[in-house]
Amino acid sequence: MCRSAFVNRYLLELEVLDYGRSPLELEAIALSLGHYPHAKLNVPRRVVSYSPRPRAKCEECGFTVPMLKAFMHYGPPICPKDRVEMVAVGDWGE
Repeated sequence: MCRSAFVNRYLLELEVLDYGRSPLELEAIALSLGHYPHAKLNVPRRVVSYSPRPRAKCEECGFTVPMLKAFMHYGPPICPKDRVEMVAVGDWGE
């Protein structure tokens, strides 16, 4: 006897909940339900943009740091090692 995936899932859920029925009773109930009607699911893929992040780079030591959009309006940060203003690299939207 062939059971659908829906019937198998229904039986599993009923066994977990344990309504005090025997597995044979549960199988008879599940088989009386028949096949679960549904159509093929079409889930659109999310398009992810992989554009390079704007960065800031120190001209003296070469230290680079990725910039967050929330802090880009402040301009390039100061290098923690050399204490000079870093250079903007990439698209800063200016």
